[in-house]
Amino acid sequence: MKKLTKDEEKQLLYNVIVLDNKEMIVQQYWRLVYDTVRRAFNRLNVEICEQDIEDMTQEIFIRLFDDDCRRLKIFNPMYGCLSSWIVRISSNAVIDCLRKKKDPISLSGKNKTDYPDGDETNDSFETDSTSSLHVEDAIVLKEFKTYIKKQCPPHYLVVFDSMISGRSADETALLIKKSGNAVYIIRSRLITLLKNFVDES
Repeated sequence: MKKLTKDEEKQLLYNVIVLDNKEMIVQQYWRLVYDTVRRAFNRLNVEICEQDIEDMTQEIFIRLFDDDCRRLKIFNPMYGCLSSWIVRISSNAVIDCLRKKKDPISLSGKNKTDYPDGDETNDSFETDSTSSLHVEDAIVLKEFKTYIKKQCPPHYLVVFDSMISGRSADETALLIKKSGNAVYIIRSRLITLLKNFVDES
């Protein structure tokens, strides 16, 4: 797959969204989506056949074209290249697929394999019994998310949303294209930041 320049990405999106030439993005990113799907299932230890990967790949392109290409329209080149955006959408699609099928693997719960070196440290926002933090406070969370957007790298917000939704470290690692250990480090930093944010509010 040839890596596109920013201008080429912009032209591609114009051709797909405005001129309705959808096959162009399929031709450009089919292999990327296919490989992303295969790696995602493998990383989550899910056995899958080639036909399932093909079907999932097709489903992802359908998602890209749904609602008048809504997902493509909200792509922001400030936060990375188009291929990275499509990888994120593809990884999310795999996770959604497994949740809908109620796959026996643990997608939201925590198990031994979720933690590096077997350290079952609780990564929720209420790990410290002395903390006065109330994660149920939607106003605080909304304000903190705004703070993250302004002060932290973009992938921090993805990790924070994953913590709120109960997404596992492995799933989050797939979304931000980093290691599971990196996710734990970011989670720890976010917990500290949030506690400080609440204390200063």
